[in-house]
Amino acid sequence: DISDKKQKHKWVTDRVASGRFAEIAAQDELAHEVREGQVLYGFHSAPTNFKPTFKVKRGEGTEYNKKRTPSYCDRVLWHSAPRHERNLACTE
Repeated sequence: DISDKKQKHKWVTDRVASGRFAEIAAQDELAHEVREGQVLYGFHSAPTNFKPTFKVKRGEGTEYNKKRTPSYCDRVLWHSAPRHERNLACTE
């Protein structure tokens, strides 16, 4: 549905403009599936406290392709050996 895509694009770009990245991340499909234990069981990722990186047009600044909903494609996922997870820390 084209209007639905336009609404999603606007919803995300409005939140990017105001720095409300946690709201965008809360709607992230991969994060949801990991939380539900549907994929990558036992993996974790750092908070996405940055602008979505997909589908940014080349050039200066952050301009998103209007045909695609901005989303997170750059993230680090990790999995720890049993009982060692508490020894890990995300530093950046």
